[in-house]
Amino acid sequence: MTIPDLARAVGTNSSKLKRGFKFLHGVTVFDYSLRRRMQEALRLLVDDRQSVGEVAAAVGYQHPTSFTTSFRDFYGFAPKDARHLRGAKRPE
Repeated sequence: MTIPDLARAVGTNSSKLKRGFKFLHGVTVFDYSLRRRMQEALRLLVDDRQSVGEVAAAVGYQHPTSFTTSFRDFYGFAPKDARHLRGAKRPE
């Protein structure tokens, strides 16, 4: 869902949605969405033991390489290395 789609769904425009969201939550809509996607990706990698390609598709990436880059930028390690976190404290 795009920001304009989301704005229409809640009955406002994109600018008001972005401003209000940041005011209420302290982060942009994009940053919030990215954080949630990465948290779900980590869960799928560790708990469900899905392949990197499956996880990339499940969290909305068309290309596993783009997902891998985003995941590494977000967490500081590659998705394939997330398997070692099973039973360990996970990054937020």
